[in-house]
Amino acid sequence: MSTVHRIAAIDIGTVTMRLLVADVSSSEGVGGDATLPPVPVVSTVDAQSDIVHLGLGVTQTHRLSGEALARVDAVAQRYEAILRDLAGQGRPAESVVVLATSAARDADNSRQLVDLLSRHGLSLSVISGKREAQLSFLGAVESFPGKDVLVSDVGGGSTELILGSALPASQTVIERSASYQVGARRLTELYLGEGVVASRALDAAYRHARETIDPFFEGLSVRPTRLVSVAGTATTLAALHAGIVPYDAARVQGVQLSSADVQACIDRFAPMTLDARMQVPGLQPARAGVIVGGAVALKAVIDASLLGNCTVSTTAILHGIVQDAWRELEGGC
Repeated sequence: MSTVHRIAAIDIGTVTMRLLVADVSSSEGVGGDATLPPVPVVSTVDAQSDIVHLGLGVTQTHRLSGEALARVDAVAQRYEAILRDLAGQGRPAESVVVLATSAARDADNSRQLVDLLSRHGLSLSVISGKREAQLSFLGAVESFPGKDVLVSDVGGGSTELILGSALPASQTVIERSASYQVGARRLTELYLGEGVVASRALDAAYRHARETIDPFFEGLSVRPTRLVSVAGTATTLAALHAGIVPYDAARVQGVQLSSADVQACIDRFAPMTLDARMQVPGLQPARAGVIVGGAVALKAVIDASLLGNCTVSTTAILHGIVQDAWRELEGGC
């Protein structure tokens, strides 16, 4: 019988802060074949997601604001309590991994974020875009393994693109990965604003996104056979497109979004005021200001891939963090 490891992962992005606590065990290889590498089996114990807008204003100021840090502080206090309660029940997390991505990478005062989290007993690592891409790929292909899969992670400040293969009987191989300075918050602050968006601003944002990410696809030895899109922009648009209100992660998993579907969301939300968007069922009010920017970034990725559509996955960087920590606990298997 395999050992069950309880692992906690916290991801602090430009827009969203999330917690996953999971019990992870290993299978005996694919199909029970003990000669094949063990595969982690992830069972969720607790999952939390909070919009904190850590990156608000960072594009212009290169600093995390006091207000943004205060929002993270409040959420960290709640996450700390959740971990403390689990420990009190006799099943503490063996490993707690806390990572921050684009906004913290870009900010000159990210040390304040590190110090803030340390007061809650959380040791933060600010990871590179390449590391973020690797973990996002690992989490996404948990649900959608295959050959020559392209994973896109449209975040608030950056977009990670990872092309690789993850087949059940072999090791995961990443062919190319890159992180680009395109995201929901960044495009909003550079071009769009949070209210009504003019068509010329949409055109400029899309053009910027394509010019930024198109180099990823130049000179590829293989073309992607499938695009898997993760993170809040993709899951929100999938839920809205499919009419999954209230949000249900199990039903959102695997939803297909075409470039035309994403454009329809842009056409719907761009003419609306921020107040009007905040009233839309299924769209978190705190995400309403950046949903157009996120949709523009996602459409740019779909179009650049030449695949025409994407499959939306609700497993992403948090599941990648958990699997990575599990391998360390298992001795690097």
